[in-house]
Amino acid sequence: MTDTTFLELQSKLRDFWPTLTLRSIGDVERTVVVVHSISFDVPDHLIPVFPAYEERFLCLVLSLLRAPRSRVIYVTSQPIHPRLLDYYFGLVPDLDTPEARRRFFPVSLVDGRNEPLSSKLLMRPGAIRRIRSLIGNPELAFILPFCMTEHEVELAVRLGLPIYGCDPALLWLGTKKGSRKVFEEEGVPHPAGLEVDGEADVPGALREIKSRSPGACGAVLKLDKGVSGLGNALVDLEAAQADLRRWNRARRHGARPRRVPRRARRRGRNRRGAHRGRGLPEPQRATSDEPCGAGGHHVDPRPGPRRAA
Repeated sequence: MTDTTFLELQSKLRDFWPTLTLRSIGDVERTVVVVHSISFDVPDHLIPVFPAYEERFLCLVLSLLRAPRSRVIYVTSQPIHPRLLDYYFGLVPDLDTPEARRRFFPVSLVDGRNEPLSSKLLMRPGAIRRIRSLIGNPELAFILPFCMTEHEVELAVRLGLPIYGCDPALLWLGTKKGSRKVFEEEGVPHPAGLEVDGEADVPGALREIKSRSPGACGAVLKLDKGVSGLGNALVDLEAAQADLRRWNRARRHGARPRRVPRRARRRGRNRRGAHRGRGLPEPQRATSDEPCGAGGHHVDPRPGPRRAA
């Protein structure tokens, strides 16, 4: 059950939100506390990209400093490099002034562990007290997160601020399965989808996609709860089926095939916006938005602890 204090804080956001947006630059004392925390499991090899994720809202929130009474408190795991701040301040005309920089407050935890930023912040009462001391008018302040979990809810309650995010009880609406369920109930056109439990279910799901739309050239497998392309993999349906046939033949003749066929292994990168590709990862969820023919298809996994990669 969501904390009633959190619900009370969230009820305030609707009333004063118009005074906090970029469209309302003016003489308003307002504070934005940025805690861009990747609050879900990711593999250790992605730790080097954490700073980039935590810092990517700089391009948005620094514009608020054009308002003379606005302030930004920016929380990160590691210190923001001064050259990066110089770059972002230089993007906004007439913003790079000593007065504007005095209203930007970086708060670094100096902690590079593979833990969510919000969790690390909650374990530091001193950092919580410092953030509270930097907030101007708490009635005109809010937290800007990356995603919503119980950590973000607790952080909002500890700081006494609303947060620009939904109640975690509604997070299922943002999953691939949840969004498709809503589309189906409301009659919104959307790609068809299939759910899989594990790697062994993927070949059958891909064959089903091909049987439904013979003209489909490819698919995309996705984590149900994945974001920012983490866990996505493009699949060339023809190449994947050919590899699987060879793999099955080798197994029938007593050979010891690799655990996953070569073209069916996860690729390390996802090409944003691409429609075709080779790469069948561990089963997650597949979508096909192929320009060469039939409508798109998805393969969704059922909920369960998985790691994006």
